[in-house]
Amino acid sequence: MSIHSPQITDIALTKINAELDIQFYDSSYKNDLCDSLEHEYTEDKFLKVIIPNSIENDPDRGLFDEYLVVNTGFMGGQFFAELSDVIDYLKDINLTLY
Repeated sequence: MSIHSPQITDIALTKINAELDIQFYDSSYKNDLCDSLEHEYTEDKFLKVIIPNSIENDPDRGLFDEYLVVNTGFMGGQFFAELSDVIDYLKDINLTLY
């Protein structure tokens, strides 16, 4: 079962935007299975952070027990247990995007 986590989403958005030189926005649709944050770094290319919404991990069913960072300009994504690790990863990626 998945749940929307608007409080966790708000906390993540606030912390990410406070730590980075780039700004993310809440890209969640309340009919989605999970909440997400995005930053568009070029036209139609985004960094997307999927917010944990479950105690189990089954991405095919929209269940995430960790944060997932996806760069739509590349294949795949990276899972992180802690928001601080997401922020560190985004700082490193930011250096290569601009």
